[in-house]
Amino acid sequence: MNYNVLNTKGSIRDFSVMKDKVLINTLKDIKLDDQILYPKFDEYNFSSFINDKYLFYGNLETMVLYDFNNNIKKELNPEYSYYWDTLENNKVLISFNRRKNNLGKKISDYHWLHLEKNQLEKLLFIEKAQNKIFNRSVIITESEFLIKSLSLNTGKYEWEINLEQEIYNYQADGIQKIIGIYDGVLWLSCSKALWGIDISNGKILYTYTKPTEIMNLSDIKLDFFRGYDGYIDGENKKIVGFEHETYYELDLTDLSLKYWIFTQECNKIAAYAPHIGNKCYTKTHIYFIDNINGKIVIFNRITKNFDWIYTFPPESCTGILNDIQISKNKLYVLDTGGTLHIFEKE
Repeated sequence: MNYNVLNTKGSIRDFSVMKDKVLINTLKDIKLDDQILYPKFDEYNFSSFINDKYLFYGNLETMVLYDFNNNIKKELNPEYSYYWDTLENNKVLISFNRRKNNLGKKISDYHWLHLEKNQLEKLLFIEKAQNKIFNRSVIITESEFLIKSLSLNTGKYEWEINLEQEIYNYQADGIQKIIGIYDGVLWLSCSKALWGIDISNGKILYTYTKPTEIMNLSDIKLDFFRGYDGYIDGENKKIVGFEHETYYELDLTDLSLKYWIFTQECNKIAAYAPHIGNKCYTKTHIYFIDNINGKIVIFNRITKNFDWIYTFPPESCTGILNDIQISKNKLYVLDTGGTLHIFEKE
């Protein structure tokens, strides 16, 4: 698998890719596949795909839901925060009226919004502004140790779990990532552990602080944990990831956690995967950027080989490598200087 440099674009604030479509927020406007959606620059401009049918864009004064398959635009209330993961049957969860309660905590009012009728249902719940939503439940991170589950159907808390003692025992940082839900299990991590939690009651089902097997090395003494920036590959029933020099697979059928440690190989190519973020996943590969060494790496999950390594020439970047996304035939990397580097598959 090889890519060739196609071109670069400057003055890019952020971008997102959905299949073969590219949505770009520039210092001049917002564009979809080089077609202008919003013609003015505002420091609060934003844009993002929701799924393969919808995207939204706007700023503090304007917000638009765009059905790009049918070229239909719908003006939205910019005072609302929209949780597009919940979009179903023309209904979406929204929040507004952010404020602080008597304890100084940030709270908001949450409602279901009927998009066609532009009508709010009755108040569902009041909660802090930051949360992460999965399907029909909302998992709220109260702190770096506490996780709560709240039903989007009833607006009631279902359970909570405090991991402070476990994290303290591991001498780790707080909760690093809520990976996702698979087959009724919520997977989340800290820097030295990975947990599987029963989504129905909040009980810890599985805890990993080391692999069950190291596949390519023997007689090695581990002084690190890898597995806290995983990606759920539901089709293959695995959680997979690549952190620094280690590729890992958690088999969600037999619950074995396997490591492949590539210290020598990573030293040879002078490239290492970030511990958190800056990765893309396919059925067969993991794409990542090493922003310290200025490289793009494609790792083959099947053969356990590095299929492609690209080193950015000196002076080719206007900042640190910051984001990587892929489409069917192209690869995109954005640096912090606002240059979008575009590659095309051979």
